[in-house]
Amino acid sequence: MIENIELAVPASKEQTHIATILSDMDAEITVLESKLTKAQQIKQGLMQNLLTGRMRLIGAEASAPNSVGGHRAGLKPHLQGAN
Repeated sequence: MIENIELAVPASKEQTHIATILSDMDAEITVLESKLTKAQQIKQGLMQNLLTGRMRLIGAEASAPNSVGGHRAGLKPHLQGAN
């Protein structure tokens, strides 16, 4: 049954050209995966430094609201009548 199936096969030169293109694409994918891994490692290191306090964002305190009452970090609301 398989003997009756016709299969179009590119010429040898075209097969070589296709194989070269696929090999180049594989090499590019490998380079991109390596760059992605490096970027992920850098991000993880930066996040760790931020979370442990070893690194701070410059100017973040002035623009980031505090989680309590929407006041800026380091500032407390003034309560009238409180001494």
